[in-house]
This record gives sequence, C-alpha cells and structure tokens, in this order.
Amino acid sequence: MVSQELLENLVKYSAPPRASFEFELAAPDGRARARLVTRNIAANEHLEPASALLSRIVHAEDPSALYDELVAASDPLGFSRLGLIRIRAEAGLELSYSVQGSCLELVVTGPVTPRAHDYTHESAK
Repeated sequence: MVSQELLENLVKYSAPPRASFEFELAAPDGRARARLVTRNIAANEHLEPASALLSRIVHAEDPSALYDELVAASDPLGFSRLGLIRIRAEAGLELSYSVQGSCLELVVTGPVTPRAHDYTHESAK
C-alpha cells in the first residue's frame, strides 16, 4: 500500500526532468525496518498545498482522526488526497518530508513484520 501511494504521487505530481523512488529493508538490531524515499521536482502550484498537507500529516497527534477529517472533506469526483495520511493512519509508519527549492523529498520509515510463506506448490510435490 505504501509503495503504491508514493508511486502514485510521483506520477501525478512530478514535473520533468525526473523523479526517484528508493526502498531499503534493513535489520541492524535484528528487527526488520523499511525505508522508502521519493524525490521529485514539483510544480509551484502543487508544492505549497503539498507542504501544507504534509505538515498536517507529519504533526498529527492522532493520524486516524485526521484521516477521518480528510475523508469527510474529500472530493468524491476529484483527487482524494488521502494517500499520504493512509501511510500514517493505516500502516502506522512514520512520514517526514523536506523541500529544497522545487524538490520535494518524502521519507517513510517503520518496522515491518515478515509474512510466513509456504513456498511449496502442488506441482512441485
């Protein structure tokens, strides 16, 4: 969900010449943590509203309450702008951002729990 939301934002709001997406999975203390980073040039008309929304999301004491507020205020026919708050409210991950000129960087970090998988297939038996 997190990578989809971040990639969707890159596609919708990036201005040329490029955008980047990075993913890192590490377990320095024995516990798996993910780090996702996006960087893109944002058009001026998107940068200010994005910064205002990101500030609200990053500083929300209760991300679930902010999510409910943004759902109620969303435009059902337009962009919902709910993707980034979902990262905090639903996934429980940390979100930070920085703006340098017209470059917007988003960083999402948090613990991940590996799923148990059964890699055997009926055809392999």
